[in-house]
Amino acid sequence: MTHMASRGRSRSKQSGVSLLEVLIAILILSFGLLGMLGLIINSLKLTSSSNYRTIAAQQAYSMADTLRSNVLILAKFQSPSGAAVADCLKTAGCTQDQMYVTDFSMWTARLAAMLPAGSGTVCSDATPNDGDPGNWRCDAVALNPTGPFVVKVCWIEGQTWQVTTAVDGTKTSTWECVRTNL
Repeated sequence: MTHMASRGRSRSKQSGVSLLEVLIAILILSFGLLGMLGLIINSLKLTSSSNYRTIAAQQAYSMADTLRSNVLILAKFQSPSGAAVADCLKTAGCTQDQMYVTDFSMWTARLAAMLPAGSGTVCSDATPNDGDPGNWRCDAVALNPTGPFVVKVCWIEGQTWQVTTAVDGTKTSTWECVRTNL
C-alpha cells in the first residue's frame, strides 16, 4: 500500500504542469498568428497602392502616346476647355478643336472613374516633379513654348493610414502622382 500511496503523491505534484505547457504553446502560437495577420494586412495595402500606380502609369502613357502621334497638337492639349462632343465618336465626325477637347475630356473622365479623386493634365513644365491637382505648377506656354512637355496623373491614396487629421479636425490625404515626360 505504501507503494501505491507514493505513486498517487507524485502524480499530484505533477498535476497542472501539462496544462501550463499547453497555455504557453497557445500563447506562442497566437503571437505567431498575429504576426502573420499583420503581414497579410500590409500586403493588401501595398497591393492596392500598386494597382493604382499601374493604372495611373497606363493612363499617362496612353495620353503620351496620343500626343506623340502628332507633336503639333501639344499646345492644344494644355488644359483644353469644354465638354466632350458626342459627334466626334460618330461617322459625321467633328472639327479638330472639338476632337482635342473630346480626347482630353474622355481621358480625364477615365482618370476620375479608375482612380480615387483621379485627375490629370498635359502641360509645359521645366520642373515636372512638382505640383498636384490643386496647383499643377506648370509653366506658361508663352514663357516656355518648346517644352519640355509632361503628362501628370494624380490621385488620392485611399488608405486610412495615409490620411492625417489636423488640429481643427479636418482630414487631409497624400496625393500620389505619376509623371511622364514627352
